[in-house]
Amino acid sequence: MKVSSRTVAKRDQSRDDAARVRARRAGKKTPPPTREGSPVIRGTLIAGVVVLIAVATWKPDYREEVSDSKAAVPRASGAGPEEEAALYIPRLAPDLRPELEGLLRRFGVAGETLRARVVHGIRQRQHELERPLLRILAERTEAPADLLVPAIGVAGWLRLWQAEDDLVVLLDDGPSEVRAAAIRALHRLDWWRTDRLEARLRTEAKDVDCLLALLGVAATVDKPPTTLILPLLDHADQRVREAAAATFDGSKDHETVAALAAFTDAAEGIKRIDALRMLGRIEANPARDESLLRALATDDWPQRQASLQALMQGTTPLRDASAVWCRIEDATASVTEQVHALAVLEQRNLVDAPRLVARLPGMHPVVKLQAARCLVRAGAAEGVTTLIALLTTQEGPGVDDEDMNCARGESLRILTELAGEDLGPRPDDWQAWHRRNPKLRPSQLARPPRLAW
Repeated sequence: MKVSSRTVAKRDQSRDDAARVRARRAGKKTPPPTREGSPVIRGTLIAGVVVLIAVATWKPDYREEVSDSKAAVPRASGAGPEEEAALYIPRLAPDLRPELEGLLRRFGVAGETLRARVVHGIRQRQHELERPLLRILAERTEAPADLLVPAIGVAGWLRLWQAEDDLVVLLDDGPSEVRAAAIRALHRLDWWRTDRLEARLRTEAKDVDCLLALLGVAATVDKPPTTLILPLLDHADQRVREAAAATFDGSKDHETVAALAAFTDAAEGIKRIDALRMLGRIEANPARDESLLRALATDDWPQRQASLQALMQGTTPLRDASAVWCRIEDATASVTEQVHALAVLEQRNLVDAPRLVARLPGMHPVVKLQAARCLVRAGAAEGVTTLIALLTTQEGPGVDDEDMNCARGESLRILTELAGEDLGPRPDDWQAWHRRNPKLRPSQLARPPRLAW
């Protein structure tokens, strides 16, 4: 039977007390307690063993200073309790900065898709990587640019609000690429307002990288500072001009549109082409359309082409289509320009059917195909007869095999859409169908016109 240590101690105490009593009766001195019988010594030994066992089985749970790995050091062969306890020393957390720097540099050279993966990996360990990331941002110009710039970008992707103060400081501290990265990161933190954009646009007026970042922000805010962006449409760098134009996409403000139209009228060369394309992305209105129509009077074909393409964007009728008709009836106009001009009439529903029918005989087959589309849009029966005639298009002067195949193929497709069935490439079958269905309702065809010639 197992005897507890307390029972043994009491038994030893009783034995020692009895020995002292017998010694006093015999007139002898009390004998010193034996090593084996001393409860103090025996208790001390027992307590020491318990402490050693507790130390040997203790596994600390360090959070920040100690690494997550709780694995004990392997037990040394033949080690006693004291030696074994000495092996269980808490291990400090490894330095995560080298690992984070590697991730940041991968982020810096990666494309958009791979960047998202890198950020996802960092987000999964944000509780341990956030602090070294904030330290890199706090170092600012002391950190190398190839490390600081991606650190700024990652802070923005993570929407790390703790980094906002450092990012604001970086707007005025560091090279151009650092400031541009801070601009984009603060945009992800919803930091920019119109007044802040205005102030920064004045500060960064000569820095292309920062201007591109600021214009990217301006394109997404409700009220961009248009008065400061308008002059950038005349910037020497095409990227800045395009970014500035993008901020006006879909604008409906009449004063802004009027200012853009005035700028377009005054611009020249490639800058005017960019401005015309910009107007094409704005909702159609009289001020916009009048500026585009004025551009049709220029001798520069790329500008006229940009104007016609912009005029196609809209559904409301033009107040005056005479400038468009001039391009259709001009004997020197190219096939491409005539097709573009006719596409404007189709899209804006401005077809003068008798005027167009009168010009059909002298048209190139590709131009005639677009004219037939316009007549279909107007509900004119001549549109169907023209399409049937184009089924027999042949090669000839100015008409190559591509023109012939396009005229035949597109005519058959349009006729099939109108009839609701494919009667084949023979004109006789389509003429019979047309006799049975002489009336044509105005129809907007499902497939857009082909404009590349």
